[in-house]
Amino acid sequence: MQQVIVERRATIPFLQVLALKDFGLMWLAQIVSSMGDQFTYVAMALLVYQTTGSALQVGVMLAITTIPNILLGLIAGVFVDRWDRRRTMIVCDVTRAIVIGSIPWLIHLHLWMAYLAIFVSTAANRFLGSARVASIPHVVPKEILVSANAIDHTGVQFGTTAGYAFAGIVVGLYGATVAFLFDASTFLFSALMLSLIVIPYVPKPQGSTKDAAQIKNDLLDGLRYIYHNNALRAAMGFAIWGPVGSGLLNALLVVFALRVLKTDDAGYGLIEAGCAIGIIVSGLVIGQIGNHLKRGMMMTYGCIGIGAGAVLLSFSPSLGIAMLAMTFLGIMNGVLLVGIRTLLQENTQSEYRGRVSGAWNTAIASGGIVGMSLAGLADIFPVQAMLIMAGLVQIVAGVALARLSSLRNA
Repeated sequence: MQQVIVERRATIPFLQVLALKDFGLMWLAQIVSSMGDQFTYVAMALLVYQTTGSALQVGVMLAITTIPNILLGLIAGVFVDRWDRRRTMIVCDVTRAIVIGSIPWLIHLHLWMAYLAIFVSTAANRFLGSARVASIPHVVPKEILVSANAIDHTGVQFGTTAGYAFAGIVVGLYGATVAFLFDASTFLFSALMLSLIVIPYVPKPQGSTKDAAQIKNDLLDGLRYIYHNNALRAAMGFAIWGPVGSGLLNALLVVFALRVLKTDDAGYGLIEAGCAIGIIVSGLVIGQIGNHLKRGMMMTYGCIGIGAGAVLLSFSPSLGIAMLAMTFLGIMNGVLLVGIRTLLQENTQSEYRGRVSGAWNTAIASGGIVGMSLAGLADIFPVQAMLIMAGLVQIVAGVALARLSSLRNA
């Protein structure tokens, strides 16, 4: 019986990946900390609104969670390529545990002290995220890297969805303080899991981390590396354009749910849940068959599929149809993101993976903010028309990707 189980594990990519101790521990750590993150976001949003009565202040708080991705993405990549990546992730987790755990006391001093804690936590997460993505190819064989990325993405989505599902209940029953302390405990758990792994990566000496000129040179070297790699250059071009559509779509969902479908907060939550279900389904499927798919094809069809899903959503006459459209959109989103991440990893040398990941996240965050800023046009034009525009942006980006020779066989 045991022999049968071992043989079956060897033929199923999903089980092959989870059987890798180091990846499994990283995966478990990320699921738990992703779940905890949602406790902080929900608790902080409710606390800010209850304290100030201002939707603008809630918006400011949410913006603070995005700004570090833009300001620190490139710089974080430079240091991730210099530092021991395992140690970097552990230090970042411990830092986040301390600052998030201190919010219940900081907020009594001044609201902006809590904002500062959120900024520091998000900044630490930017370093951790780059180190984590750069580390996956070191603990997973190349032939099952797509499966690993799919399973990883599914785990993050599962943790995020579970976090949203329970955060409101916990905050309502026990208060924001318990939510913050729970999130802090998830970071300590993550740090413990990461302390048990081995990442076979030794950073090359690149000069003093206190030498500003050397840091600048490393940053420029990373950008030149991206520019001279056709596949990376194409992916970065998409990272600037594609998220404009997805950022606009994300910002319009709540407006579409309440204004067009005439549903309530619960209905909006169900629409978001449809996307989460799609992402989880795509992760499970790609985890099994994704190693046989071309990365460029996944990017192209995923992007076009997201655009088609947005257009279908705009014509949805009911909540049920909207959920189906969002489930399809979530599936395509999973295909796109797994394809892109794998392409970046496979086309980047180990010593540049931190900088490439940092540049990617900076581009994604910048494009997303541009898209979100366009959501105000929904006060002038019909929401359905804006959703169609968001979908067309994605479709055009997908068609452009399909025409790039550097991605056709990637």
